Amino acid sequence: MASDQPVAASLVLLNRRTQQLGKSQWSERIVLLALLVMTLLMLQQALRGIWVGEKIRPGVVAPAFRGPNLSDKLLALEDFKGSVVLLDFWATWCPPCIVSLPKLERIHQRYAKEGFTVLAINQEPGQIPMLRSFVASRELTFPVVVDSGTIADTYRVSVLPTMVLIDRNGVVRAYFRGTVGEKRLAALVESLLRVEEVTGP
Repeated sequence: MASDQPVAASLVLLNRRTQQLGKSQWSERIVLLALLVMTLLMLQQALRGIWVGEKIRPGVVAPAFRGPNLSDKLLALEDFKGSVVLLDFWATWCPPCIVSLPKLERIHQRYAKEGFTVLAINQEPGQIPMLRSFVASRELTFPVVVDSGTIADTYRVSVLPTMVLIDRNGVVRAYFRGTVGEKRLAALVESLLRVEEVTGP
């Protein structure tokens, strides 16, 4: 993992500096202690798998994107302005993704009339005929965008599924790596649907 490199470098520096210290160098000891604490925090984040980058986190504006749907027409995040949107990064070869699809369809159906949509971002470019058959066989009604990897890179996706919940104002409100329980997801969607879109004067 790339995040292991700063951790390893910090530990090497800590070891070298400790060997150089004398008993009276308390100020340097305090600096080294702070370095150790920071290193441990970095390691904790890496091990938990939440090293998602500064740009994608709750409270930031969701990056704009566009991509082809299963009819080979371009869909953009902007097309869903004013709606609560759940981005679901998935693939047909990903078992947890497939398990999640029925609950996402249920949530999509339940709240679609209130201004909610699931926008599935598939990670199998060049497989549109197969995807059409797959989606039809499972009676999925939410829109699907086929991503060549650009959207996934923008949203710092490193595992599938990854889900990003965006409010009516285009702000990221939740970022999930892995599956999410249906009740928890539905509760989050309901809470965001109760918040009105903020419009200009």
